[in-house]
Amino acid sequence: MDDAGNLWFLSADDSHKNAEIDADRNVALTFQTDKHSGFVRMDDRASISRDASRIKDLWNPLPRTWFTEGENDPRITVVQVAPVSGYY
Repeated sequence: MDDAGNLWFLSADDSHKNAEIDADRNVALTFQTDKHSGFVRMDDRASISRDASRIKDLWNPLPRTWFTEGENDPRITVVQVAPVSGYY
């Protein structure tokens, strides 16, 4: 999460999620702390970019499983999720 409250994710340009965001930028995220309580639901607006500096900031070894060419993989995109409203 950045200082403005945006959440950032790495995603492949040919993924179903990117196609869904292209079709409708309205998304919802749900986080749960355990199986019985403690959840947050956020309604958000998502956007996709190829911002190389943001990819570099988010990069760590784990995504190499999907992006075998590393942070310079041509399929890699960044999804920005900007919160609109939420419920705790």
